[in-house]
This record gives sequence, C-alpha cells and structure tokens, in this order.
Amino acid sequence: MYRGGMTTAADGIGVPDWAWHSEVARAALRARDGGALFRFAQAHTGLSQGGLAGATGISQGRGNEVVNGRRSVTAPPGFEGVA
Repeated sequence: MYRGGMTTAADGIGVPDWAWHSEVARAALRARDGGALFRFAQAHTGLSQGGLAGATGISQGRGNEVVNGRRSVTAPPGFEGVA
C-alpha cells in the first residue's frame, strides 16, 4: 500500500516474471548479492532506492548502503526482502 507516496512491503516491487530468468538475476541470486538485486529491481521497476527500501521493509539509508556495497544482506529474511 502507498503511504505518503512511498511503496511499502505490502505492495511488492513488481519485477516482471521473465526478468528473473535473466543471467543478471541468476548470478545475483547465486552470489546472494543484495546490492546487485537492488540494482536489478531498480532497472526493471523504475523505483527509487527509497521506494525499494520501503518495499523491502528497510530504511532508505540501509538500502543505499546495500546498493553501494557498504553493507551486505546475508540473513535469509533480509535477503528474501530484497529478492
């Protein structure tokens, strides 16, 4: 649901099903690379880092750290939120 113009976890992010079959997505998932998954999702949805962060239940600042490699997503619940 949208709150104040932000996407929330209840909305999902809407990456097309076909995109998940790309080599980029498969490589990011195999490597458990949260930053690559954020960038992949941005490319296929047009959402901002803030929109993706809201959809995954993390703060925009944390999402920025993940995208820029300053923080990794390794715990399954966190990783599944990104994926």
